Amino acid sequence: MTQYPAAQQPDRVPGELSPKPQQLKTAVNLMYVGALLAVIGGVVTLIGVPDMVASLTAQEIAPGRTQAELQVTESALRIFATVIGIFTIVVGGGLWVWMALANGAGKSWARVVATVLAVIGLILSVMNLFAPLLNMILAAITIVVTVVVLVMLWNPSVSNYFAARKCYANQARVYSFAARH
Repeated sequence: MTQYPAAQQPDRVPGELSPKPQQLKTAVNLMYVGALLAVIGGVVTLIGVPDMVASLTAQEIAPGRTQAELQVTESALRIFATVIGIFTIVVGGGLWVWMALANGAGKSWARVVATVLAVIGLILSVMNLFAPLLNMILAAITIVVTVVVLVMLWNPSVSNYFAARKCYANQARVYSFAARH
């Protein structure tokens, strides 16, 4: 019977992880800027609630309404605008931060999730281009930041970095499995 030599176990996982590309670092920093823009946008919405309600009430809702109907409508509009402002601050800002942390950690799934969220965010930002001036300016800046983040996340050097991290993680799993058995 032929004897085969035992497989040698490496002292460490082969290959070294490449440093994070500058485009990814910039994209992550811009994601934090996006989070700040979301918080500012939410605060602007909350501050503008009384003016928005008065404007909508006077222009579009008041004709032909009783005082009781007008008060109910104003209350509903205030609640709706307040919820939108809080939602923008908490969820919008939170998603930007989550994606910055996950992409910064080199999680390949985060790039795909960030892209899907960015497309949704772009649609919402385009809708804000028809809002009051300050919201319009914030929306325009957010659109630019989002597009730049997307371009940087899908840059070839960043794609290579994510692929290398995935390969490195797979090698580590194989090594870990081999070391246990």
